[in-house]
Amino acid sequence: MFELIFQSGKLKGKRLTLPLEKTIVVGREAGCQLMLGSGSISRRHCEIKHVAEGIWVRDLDSQNGTYVNEVAIATPTLLRAGDLLRVGTVTFEVQLAHAKPSKPADKEKVGGLSDSEITSWLTEQGGPSSSDTVTIPVHQTPAKSGGGAAAGRRQFKSVKEEAADIIRRHWEQVQQRERSGGRN
Repeated sequence: MFELIFQSGKLKGKRLTLPLEKTIVVGREAGCQLMLGSGSISRRHCEIKHVAEGIWVRDLDSQNGTYVNEVAIATPTLLRAGDLLRVGTVTFEVQLAHAKPSKPADKEKVGGLSDSEITSWLTEQGGPSSSDTVTIPVHQTPAKSGGGAAAGRRQFKSVKEEAADIIRRHWEQVQQRERSGGRN
């Protein structure tokens, strides 16, 4: 495993553990494995991959570029522990992590991240921040019973599916506020 450590914003100091031997696409598009909500980040901004030689990053012709130690990269670049990776306005420190045994709750992997890892990221609480990365609190997934308070609420197969729904509803609210001139 390797980790990206947020260097600014309300997530400063938080570690994002990424899987080995997988390509991680960073961007704001729904298909990206690491989605960052910032206008300074392209839909498909860059990709990060751990291979035998180490961790490589490649810019995907992003509008604002990808930087390693504040130097724009034009070709795939090998990252070393301690390097700073900047994607738009979001800066990470790159660290190598030792693999940890998986817990029973981590058995179901979604897009390279476990449900428990996604849950912990979505439920982080923090005050107002000027960060481009927004953490949206997750609501408890309703029980699968047919009645009670959960009746009429959507059932989700995974935390990832619920997170996508939360983000979709959030952006619908943002767009509605913009259409109404911010009067909500």
